[in-house]
Amino acid sequence: NQREYSDKLIQLAQTLDIELPRRESITFTKAQANVCEAWKAKRLIEIDDGERRAAWLDEILTQKALEVGGDPAKAIKCMINAAKRKGMFKRLRAILKSAWSSLDYIEVPNEKWLLDEESNELYEFDNGIFVAHAKFDENLYEQYGQIKIPPNTATVVEVEISGDAIYVKNPESIQQATWSRVTKPEEMEQWLLKRNKRHLQQMYIENCPPTKSNFAPILEEYGTSNKAKQVLNGECDLKSLNLSPEMKWFLESLKMNESEKKLDIPKRMSKEDFQK
Repeated sequence: NQREYSDKLIQLAQTLDIELPRRESITFTKAQANVCEAWKAKRLIEIDDGERRAAWLDEILTQKALEVGGDPAKAIKCMINAAKRKGMFKRLRAILKSAWSSLDYIEVPNEKWLLDEESNELYEFDNGIFVAHAKFDENLYEQYGQIKIPPNTATVVEVEISGDAIYVKNPESIQQATWSRVTKPEEMEQWLLKRNKRHLQQMYIENCPPTKSNFAPILEEYGTSNKAKQVLNGECDLKSLNLSPEMKWFLESLKMNESEKKLDIPKRMSKEDFQK
């Protein structure tokens, strides 16, 4: 907060007739919020500028036609069409891909274990993600879990891991979770890398069928092999495969039903369908 406004920023503010606030009165948090609001306003202007440019060029086109007393200039007409196309593509991007911005900060829980008695789930914070462990007995929870976000009502607890179970020592706890804010880019990057790595390891941690060596041949060619197609169509003789009952059940669950078999992915799309 010791740096002065740059000469370029002062000049730009004068050009736009914007009064700059006193630098000393702006906190770091307030400055971050101002930057976020400015970015949102900029995005709205960018989304709308295609249509505004087209309207402006249309006015120029009309004036040109009145001046020459004939058809509008083809060059200007092309500029209008290009502006309209740009506006259309921006609207499509806004629909298909929502607006995004760089991360200003991330928040990380200070506690590892959270309990939600309403859902009978114990949440473990593991390298950037929460894993929900299901309850199977009084204060006892499964070792394996599924990736899931805990509710705000979850409370901090202490646990003891023994064998295949996780024992909650103090289920009556009412302590709420606390969070730390990470703002340094290098620290945020490290947390996101750990989160992505842990997320991708979920299937291997749970020893799911696709991680088994005797299951790999079925997934050859990225799941497009003849064997994979037979599994999807229900034409594969699962009994003849050297697989465990769990793996056979997994393959059986992949079989398409009649409505899924009738689904047809169009290879061509009309202009009208695209504009819908």
